[in-house]
Amino acid sequence: MDGKLCKMFDLNLTSNYNSSIMNYTTVNDNKAAFTLAEVLITLGIIGVVAALTIPNLVANYQKKLLINQNKQAYSLIINALNKIKLDSPGLSYISSEVFAPSTSKDDAFVLFSKYFKTTKLRVGTYKIKNMRPGENHNDPNKYDDGEAMPARNFQTASGMIVGLEKFTYDGCIRHGEVYVYNPDGTIARDENGNAITKPSTLETCADIFIDVNGKKEPNQYGKDAFRFSVLKDKYQLYSTGGTGNIDYIMKHNDFDPNIIDYELGGDKE
Repeated sequence: MDGKLCKMFDLNLTSNYNSSIMNYTTVNDNKAAFTLAEVLITLGIIGVVAALTIPNLVANYQKKLLINQNKQAYSLIINALNKIKLDSPGLSYISSEVFAPSTSKDDAFVLFSKYFKTTKLRVGTYKIKNMRPGENHNDPNKYDDGEAMPARNFQTASGMIVGLEKFTYDGCIRHGEVYVYNPDGTIARDENGNAITKPSTLETCADIFIDVNGKKEPNQYGKDAFRFSVLKDKYQLYSTGGTGNIDYIMKHNDFDPNIIDYELGGDKE
């Protein structure tokens, strides 16, 4: 191919290429784009969907997180109690150094805390809300003043707060009074409105209070706070009125609907 023919061929290719680019540019310049109004409408729809779904997603996440914390707390407490029993001479709590009536409250607290990986002793006391027996779940005043986390408490590496109320009664036998309840679960009262009580004898060496997520809300029995009673030879889950029972959570992987309504943030006062 001579030089003149090559130049003509190159010129033809260049011309066709430039023509293709111009045609492509013209076609794409004529494509319709989203208007500002359409973009704003789309963003608005996305915002509405997010507003409807995100709170539920957050609530479900927090609920699952709290349930998992309950399970972890349960395992930590049971493992500690089992080890204490194994370490005791008579394989009973009353014969253990921790829960023996002769052990002082302060000494028992120190000994008990050693069965956990603690980050802080004496984190301070605070109120744990409790539902009054027989109250309507929709009643804004359904919670009483609750009871205080024992001053002898510590925080574990997982963030759980554990309180110990150690008793020094002879033989762990505690004499006292308990409320009499009506069949519907409310406290029985006399004609003057005073609560009716009856004598009670409890064989309890100690009560263990746990708050699975520390001082974070809801700080309410049945949600993140529970109690264990340490008897002479066994432990039992404390569950009266609206205190809830962690055993239900372990079995059903959910909060007991018959005890309380689950509300993130706890009581709205």
